[in-house]
Amino acid sequence: MFDLITKNSIISYMGTVPVPLFPNLYWRCKMESLFEITKKCSKCGQEKPLDQFYKYKKAKDRLNYWCKECSNAQQIEWRKANRKKRCEYSSRWRSKNYQKNKRYNIKYIETWRISPQGIISIAKTRIKREKAYKNIINDLTLNDWLKIKKAQDYKCAYCGEKEPEIKLTMDHIIPLSKKGHHTKNNIQGLCCSCNSKKNNRIDSTAMELILNQEVNP
Repeated sequence: MFDLITKNSIISYMGTVPVPLFPNLYWRCKMESLFEITKKCSKCGQEKPLDQFYKYKKAKDRLNYWCKECSNAQQIEWRKANRKKRCEYSSRWRSKNYQKNKRYNIKYIETWRISPQGIISIAKTRIKREKAYKNIINDLTLNDWLKIKKAQDYKCAYCGEKEPEIKLTMDHIIPLSKKGHHTKNNIQGLCCSCNSKKNNRIDSTAMELILNQEVNP
């Protein structure tokens, strides 16, 4: 049906009229599936389908010059290199928009709690916690926590950032949801970011440490 396919036009035998490519990205992706239109990434140099590029309004084709894979890798490197800068910016933004966020969060939480999904979710979470925390040993004291922080030199056990640049939070090496205990041998200090990323996973390195503590108290 079509004789010539380029990035600028599609020549049709039906009247031999040049049909320009659709400017809208959605239709461009649809056309790509029909005509296998690709674009070359200026970073890795590979030819890839259009759906492998993010939108970029300033470009002529309204697509980013780098593919998604290269863009994501560059973002990860930048975040690691500028961790402190990002934390400072986030802190300034939160303090500047504190009241606005507070109003939004209160409104959202109140709306969600009375919704059917919210009621079911809260009930499931409560039942799960009651079962998990039923036989937990809880003998951690404030002095124990202060000694743990001092032993770590007030640094995060994962990223190495030090207080007061970050705030150390208690992390259970074996999570409470996996029958861990709230004791000094099962606690390590992590920053808020690392603690969130760890979630309820068990760290193998920390497990070796806790086993050694049990053998040699």
